Amino acid sequence: MGELEEIKKSIIKKYFDKLAFFEIGFYMEDMENFVANSVPWDNDDYIEFLDMAVKVGAKIVYWWESYFDDKDDKDMPKKVKKVDLGFIHDGILHTMTMYAD
Repeated sequence: MGELEEIKKSIIKKYFDKLAFFEIGFYMEDMENFVANSVPWDNDDYIEFLDMAVKVGAKIVYWWESYFDDKDDKDMPKKVKKVDLGFIHDGILHTMTMYAD
């Protein structure tokens, strides 16, 4: 099981009774069609991000998994998994992205 899958399991276990997780099938950027503004989280600490969601009273965290092409040291293309998390508070979509190592 990959690093992001382990993180997902630990997140769901830790926040099971505080947040609902909803896996979405479209890009997080497309969520901007539903909200007035979007603010990216300028930190890679997903625990702080989710704690903030709880603190401001968010009920749902959106989870979207995808892959993108990246190049390694030899300029060989490879697929890298990423996870976007988001929650809406006062009409603003707060987002963060995690990448697999």
